[in-house]
Parts: sequence; structure tokens; C-alpha cells
Amino acid sequence: MSSAARELLRIIFVLQDDFASPTEQQAFGFAQELARRGHEVMLSIACPPESLEQENLSLPERVTMVRHVLRGPIVSREARDRVRAFAPDVIHSWKPRAPSIAVTRNYRRITGAPCFVHFEDDEWQTWPTVPGIRTKLGWLRRRALASVDPKSWEFSTPGVLRWVRRSAAAVDAIVPTLAREVETRLGRACIVILPTLPQAPIDSDAPSLLPDPGPDRPVHILFTGKVTTSSLPDFRHAIEAIAIVRWRGLDVRLVQAGKVQADVDLLPFVDDAGLDRGALILLGHVALPDLGATLRSATALLQPGPPSRFNRLRLPAKLTLYLRSGVPTITFAGGVGELLVDREEVLMTYTDDPEELADRIVELVADADLRQRLARGGPLAAKRLFDAATNTDALLAYYRSALQSVAPALGSPDRST
Repeated sequence: MSSAARELLRIIFVLQDDFASPTEQQAFGFAQELARRGHEVMLSIACPPESLEQENLSLPERVTMVRHVLRGPIVSREARDRVRAFAPDVIHSWKPRAPSIAVTRNYRRITGAPCFVHFEDDEWQTWPTVPGIRTKLGWLRRRALASVDPKSWEFSTPGVLRWVRRSAAAVDAIVPTLAREVETRLGRACIVILPTLPQAPIDSDAPSLLPDPGPDRPVHILFTGKVTTSSLPDFRHAIEAIAIVRWRGLDVRLVQAGKVQADVDLLPFVDDAGLDRGALILLGHVALPDLGATLRSATALLQPGPPSRFNRLRLPAKLTLYLRSGVPTITFAGGVGELLVDREEVLMTYTDDPEELADRIVELVADADLRQRLARGGPLAAKRLFDAATNTDALLAYYRSALQSVAPALGSPDRST
């Protein structure tokens, strides 16, 4: 076995958002498991380090953190010096987007280490779904500036994707449907790396943010995660289904836990659906370890959405937590349909018709056997798909395979196992 295949690695994860973001939480989960095995990990982040503490997470031994600041396309001197001293074997950008790739390119120039790029959704959209010509012109202007000021555009660009195609040592994607799309678009192999979550217990001592259970308690359908312009179709789908269920006589409330993008107002969607605003409960952001009791007190967990291209090419990060919790989960088939078993592990929808989603909600509430079956199947699916040890094995095999081809003698003997 070559030294690249057996040695302990020094790995940099380049992250774009704060640790409330599911992408950053997944990277942190991998960092925990890699560090447990003796690898050294540096988390290069754009946000203040305090965001880790705000999520009730702490750095384990062998994991360090550096904050990168982009000035134009150049990373701040402090970050460059820290990365040069760290001397990575692997640089893994967790998004193929303008700021992350700018940082990754800087680190590659400094260290010569090979770069890996992770895809988690459709990066070929022209721009996010936003209303109004003036808003779209603003997005277009910002995207045009991305080559000289990458932080002005938080998404990908054709130039970024060309660089990934030419220069990345290897590319990976979060679900098989997206991996096939990346292969088609980039003309190169793309493997699937399924996610994991931080190994922080879901704190059973943190109280539920939902009302105490009782005979007159309404049915609470919980929908977690940040709502952005790109996920508004999913939210609209959910609120229209809730309206149908309530018209059928079932007292059901949609509960949303997570941030809402600053320029997004959810209440007009409630009004348009003809609902009383009390049918929507907004909890705001809840730190990952504090979600446990709130999840368990919900009747069902929801990832709504039409069978759009966006949904077909992604794995909603909330599903890792939903399945682990053992609370019955309703989700669209989309890209996850290949990974999960309908009516055994989750309850799936297949169309963009809110009547179908309403039918699934009513069925789940009425069918105790179905709820019990999903409560058993969900955690088993979470173990099968999102186990930290299994998925870290896959991540290391991915690195080592690429390293053997780009640098067969990478590293020094004193870091061998």
C-alpha cells in the first residue's frame, strides 16, 4: 500500500457559511470522526468562530479553525500564514461557489495540495428565484463582479465550474442523481459521499418549544431549516397542503424552526392560502443539540416540495436529523427516492399537487400502524445512510484513491499509522 493510502492526513475543509448551516454542520461531523481517528483537520470559515459555540458545539482535539477574509480574490494574510504552517495534504471545498473556490485556489497556490470539491445541489441555475426585474439586474451585476470580488456573489458561476472541471483532483456529490448530473456537466467522474451530522447528543433536557401534549392539542407538523428564496416553493407547497387539511376538519398547524431569509416574508403565503395566521408557528432558529424534545413532540416531520429539478438534485439536510429522531417523516421522492423506502422509512409524495401532501398528512395522523412502522424504519435508515464511521470510511477512500494518482508519495514517514 502506498504512503498516500495509509498515512494520517492533514485536511482543510473550506466552508462558506456559519455553523447554523447544514453544510457546515455536516463538514463538522466529518471533522469530528476524522480527528477521532488521528487525522488533523482545519476548518477554514468565513464567519466569526463564535457561530460554533452558538450551536453548542466545540472543537475536538486535532481540529483547528481559521477565519478567512477575502479582499477581492485574495485571502487575508493571517489565513494564508496559518494554512501554510498547517501544510495540508487535502483541501476540500464544501461548495463549488465563488467565495469558496476563491479561497480554495488561494490555498492551493500556497501549499500545492490537491483540491476536492463537494456538490450538494444544482449549481447550474442562472440565478436564484427572485421576483422583479430590478432585483434580477442586481443579482446579474453582482455575478459579473464575482471574478474580481468573489464574496459579492454567493453562488457558482460558469468560470468557477470551468475551474472545478480543469483543476479539482476529484469531485463528489451528496446524492446519486446529482452525481450523475455533475458527471454529465463536467465530463468527469463524480462519486457519492453521503453526509453525516455532528456527534452532539440531541439534548433531551432542552424543553420542547411546542405546547404540552393534551387531549385538545392540535396536530403539529414540524418543518425545520432556513427558508430562502430557493426554498419558497417548498414552503408554499406545505402551507397549501395545511390549508386543505384544515378545510377537511383536522386541527393541524405548520411549525417552522429555522431562520427566514431577511427579505422573505412568509405571512403573505398564509394569507393567500386562506388560513388564519395562527396556523403557522415560527420558532426561529434552534441550535441543533436543543431540537430533540421539539422534534419528538411533533406528530410528523415534513420536507415538502414539488418534483422540481432543484429537489431532484439534492438531499435536504434536515432528513439526516428527521430520520435519526424516530418521528414519522413525510418527504418528496425527488433525489432521495433512490435512497429511502416509501412507507417503511418515510412517507413520500410524488407530485406538485398539495392535495397529495394533504392526503399523506391525514393518512399519517389516522394510521397508528403506519406511524409505528416509520418510527422504526427512520432510525434504521439513518444508520444505513448517515452513519459517521461508514461515511468517513468512504470519504477517506475517496481521498486516498485520488491522492494515489496525483501524489503517490505524499507525506512523510513520521505521520504514518
